[in-house]
Amino acid sequence: MKLYEWIRKTIRETPGLTQRGLAKAMGMNPATVNRMLYGRRHIRAEEVPQIEAYLGRTYAPVSKDAGGYAQDTNDARGGAFSDSARPSFGSGEAGMLSQALIPVYHGNGTSGAAVDWVERHPQQKGSRDAYAVYIVSGEYEPRYYSGELVYIHPGKPPAVAQDCLVETRDGTRRFYRYAGQSQQDIRVSELQNGKDVVLPQHDVAALCAVVGRG
Repeated sequence: MKLYEWIRKTIRETPGLTQRGLAKAMGMNPATVNRMLYGRRHIRAEEVPQIEAYLGRTYAPVSKDAGGYAQDTNDARGGAFSDSARPSFGSGEAGMLSQALIPVYHGNGTSGAAVDWVERHPQQKGSRDAYAVYIVSGEYEPRYYSGELVYIHPGKPPAVAQDCLVETRDGTRRFYRYAGQSQQDIRVSELQNGKDVVLPQHDVAALCAVVGRG
């Protein structure tokens, strides 16, 4: 069960809990909380303890064999994750990833420190190095707009017509739409205008699939 589904279920099944009460506890507009509870607004890691405190329950990740997502426990110990799994927000680059969270970076890749932590996309399940990025400019409009969240699976090659992230050997990272490849070249197209681009294989350091957006 995803985090937002667990929150919604707990409120629905627990007398005295309401969306409006949760909004007040989090200092948020009720409309924002409503979007959050239906997966239309991602939940920041630092918001999880506030949510748990209001619900009186703990959202805890379980092993991959049990589904990779959280079970409900009645142990409100001030956080969704054990001390060994919780990202350490006071130490720069967050420490150990939990099974539920992935780091978010600004721009096109993983340069710099993580600026946020969000629930992993279902298609990133099992990927230890999965991450997401915030689009921070209008260079990919109308495909992606500034502020959008894009989920990356570093180990998954893109399918034809799927969005992808290409890193060249000079360290440049850009989003494209994948069109295929040969032993010599990788064929992609620009997201903003559909212009075809051919990249020599020897210039490409990494080719990663985009598996979702939010």
